[in-house]
Amino acid sequence: MIYVITYNLLGMDLLPTQSFITNSTLFWIGDLNYRVNRDINEVKERAKDGDYGYLLRYDQLQIEMTSKNAFKKFNEGLITFPPSFKYDVGTDTFDTSPKQRVPAWCDRILWTSDRPNLLYYRSCPLKSSDHKPVSAAFTIEVMAPDLQKLKEIEKDIVHEINEIGTQLTPIFSLSQENFFFPLTKYLYPSIQILTITNTGKIHGSFSFIEKPEEQRLCNSWLQITPTQGRLLPGDSLKIHLKVFIDKTVAINLRPEDIKACRLEDLVILRFENSKDCFMSITVEYEPTCFGRDLEELVQLRNPVRALREQDPMQSHSVTKTNIPKELWRLIDYLYQYGLNQTLFLENGSEDEKLWIREALDTGKSFENYGGSIQSFAETLLDFLEGLRQPLLVKLTDYINTTPSGSFAKTAIRNLPHSNYLSFLYIMSFLRELLANSGLNKLNAETLAVVFARVLIQTPQKMTGAQGSDNLSGLAGAEGATQSTQSVNLTGSARNLAISKLGNGISSLGNTSLGVSLNNFRKNNLTSSSTSTTAPSSFSTFSPLVPARHSHSFVSDTPDPLFAKKR
Repeated sequence: MIYVITYNLLGMDLLPTQSFITNSTLFWIGDLNYRVNRDINEVKERAKDGDYGYLLRYDQLQIEMTSKNAFKKFNEGLITFPPSFKYDVGTDTFDTSPKQRVPAWCDRILWTSDRPNLLYYRSCPLKSSDHKPVSAAFTIEVMAPDLQKLKEIEKDIVHEINEIGTQLTPIFSLSQENFFFPLTKYLYPSIQILTITNTGKIHGSFSFIEKPEEQRLCNSWLQITPTQGRLLPGDSLKIHLKVFIDKTVAINLRPEDIKACRLEDLVILRFENSKDCFMSITVEYEPTCFGRDLEELVQLRNPVRALREQDPMQSHSVTKTNIPKELWRLIDYLYQYGLNQTLFLENGSEDEKLWIREALDTGKSFENYGGSIQSFAETLLDFLEGLRQPLLVKLTDYINTTPSGSFAKTAIRNLPHSNYLSFLYIMSFLRELLANSGLNKLNAETLAVVFARVLIQTPQKMTGAQGSDNLSGLAGAEGATQSTQSVNLTGSARNLAISKLGNGISSLGNTSLGVSLNNFRKNNLTSSSTSTTAPSSFSTFSPLVPARHSHSFVSDTPDPLFAKKR
């Protein structure tokens, strides 16, 4: 092994150890700063005459090496050149400055062992410094490397480095990378668990990161909790993946074919000092009557879930209903069992509301329902609030021009035909509730506040079949890409509309809307007319009366809702 040490006034404390010197060939090169212990004039004269042997007897380095006080076992070649220090820069003249430095061989080349064979040792005639550099040339025998052994050593080193890297890098394992949520229901959360385990030897962190150019972790229907964490070796953490389909998602879904819609997302999980993991989330979404257009619902002869087993071309009624059958069924049940109950002021059960929504979507009878009437009441509000377009639409023409007393009537006269009749049907039910206020403790003001806020909604803009939530397999795409025609009421305008409508509903609750409930059902169960013009006055119409029978729409039994007008 050959070592080269350059030394420049660093002090002798950097001398190698004895074993280092004994077992290696060492070259020590540099400005060692040893001087000549003679008068300046004498040194200049003898150097001029080339009497270097005399001057070297007073050279401090040779004196120290001879006495073994420094550089033991080091060798130096025969010096046959003038002192290397100090010169006037740019000349070959020794120092003429006021300091009058004594010329000396400060720059030296030393070596250990007898292996090097010195070829020459000389001074370099450079003038750019106050030193004259020295150089030496050697020949030396070295051992040839064993290439095979070098490869083995290299392999061992790489393996050792990898082992160290493994120990210093967190290692995580996932319980799974692909998640499938089957038969996901509207307004009912579906949760799956991702377990992350630190299988490495040091602690490490992870985090879900935003997708490039999207500035979001995931789609709106997916919630990840927590989104980041840090694990000690051997620890695990459960991540909750929650899918929740609400109105904002449902209005983009148009599930009109026989297959369930699918939602897909890709989330990125980043690990500290490791590769990113890409996790796929697939959701099978069950079609529902919630989050649809009212006009679409009145044209469906059968429940939306029955469309899977039927020809989509035969799923629409030849003669459409005046109001959605789902609205009819909900109010029918409340009319039969809830007139003496304090409705709409208490929350229902999420499981019971799921059961009711499933019955509406499949045509299942309500006969076996054994839950709270409050769940039915809240489901009615959810249905109205979830309509793709609010029941009361096109309000801008009269929201600021009509007084509160006439606002409700003015707004209703301008409604589309199905919206108009649905509103009258709801008002008729509310009048029945008020007629039983002695039992249910409800009043017009309370009902006005509750229903005004679900009948006047801020319409949601649809993103289309291939919108921001990555929807696939959707039918009716041309309908899904159209924006809502309703007014985007926000802020003070919406509050004003709610206030005026509330006052109007309160007044409607205390006035006659027409003849008895039973008479309206005889004349307005179905409509063969394609006209969307609403009747000119409220006194002409009475709301639809709920039917007294089992609502099973999947059978072939004729249903009064679809009975032809006699």
